[in-house]
Amino acid sequence: MLLLLSLSFAACGAARPAESTVASPESTSTTGTIKEVRKEGAVLLVAHEEIPGVMPAMTMPFQVDAKARRKDLKSGDRIRFSIAEREGLYVIVKLERL
Repeated sequence: MLLLLSLSFAACGAARPAESTVASPESTSTTGTIKEVRKEGAVLLVAHEEIPGVMPAMTMPFQVDAKARRKDLKSGDRIRFSIAEREGLYVIVKLERL
């Protein structure tokens, strides 16, 4: 009986699409100043300008996609970056120092 119940739950779970299969919106670009580099560049604390239609200007941490990471960034650097929404978080997917 326990095996049958487990199989029923597994079948129900398999019918739902995984979150990662949902298409993410196009990326949006803005500029900002790095306030802090965390986790060897995997997270940047950025004071960024307004991102129209997405969020007002603020200082916040962003995860950085592995392909966009740079080891030469430091606090105080001005950057232009693009973000994309992934699993409910905004992630930097493209990054350049100004």
